[in-house]
Amino acid sequence: MARRAAWEDAGDADLGPYKKPRTGRWGLVFVSVILIGTATFAGAYYLPLYKAHQTLNADYQKLSHDAQSSATSLRTTQAELKATNERLDTLQNEHDQRERDKKASTGKLETLKTDLSTKLDKLIKKGSLSVSNTSGGGLLIGFDPAFLFVPQKLDLAAPGHGALCDIAKAATVAGATLHAHASLTEEGTVPTALQGSFTSPWSFTAARAAAIAQNLEEKCAVPSTRLSASGDAKRDPFARDHAPSPTAAGEIIELEIRFDH
Repeated sequence: MARRAAWEDAGDADLGPYKKPRTGRWGLVFVSVILIGTATFAGAYYLPLYKAHQTLNADYQKLSHDAQSSATSLRTTQAELKATNERLDTLQNEHDQRERDKKASTGKLETLKTDLSTKLDKLIKKGSLSVSNTSGGGLLIGFDPAFLFVPQKLDLAAPGHGALCDIAKAATVAGATLHAHASLTEEGTVPTALQGSFTSPWSFTAARAAAIAQNLEEKCAVPSTRLSASGDAKRDPFARDHAPSPTAAGEIIELEIRFDH
């Protein structure tokens, strides 16, 4: 067998830390594979998860904001609904109270009508006055001017004054208000003796109504707060509510009794 050269043996000798590694190439390959695998894992698994997490987080933030907005809107709506219900309750209570007052007024009005019709029965039968209801929920007393006034004057006649005070007493005890009204028919004229003082139907009818109201206050003790008067020339605001009132020379004299409600 041929003898190996000394330098060949030296090549195989243990050089310690200076010995050339035999597996260096495969280590690099292994490390590269690990790095590539890690990058592949991160790209294929972690990044989509991260993006999904970001998306879910954004969705959560939006849903949380929407939920807060909805809760605020709900509280506002509930407060508005509560206020609306309270307002409806108030309106309903007011309506119910008006209905109760109206029924009470209607009852008092019918009682008063019965009382006056009984008390004034003789005058009604003679045609000196009439008693009827108005469409506005009042009671209307129509007078024959010849019964209520001294002819050709603004002074009240004694019989008319007595009847007027009887009516006023019953009405004020019941808590009603009184409205004196005077007008003329289309053919009516101012009485001859009064034409010098009253040159138009307006001034004449206003004076007639004022005379009644003044008599009610001064002679029949009706408080002024319960009185009103109007002269409407040739327009009768109550014409639709009753048959023609007793008239003389085309005059219409009426006293409306009302219960405020």
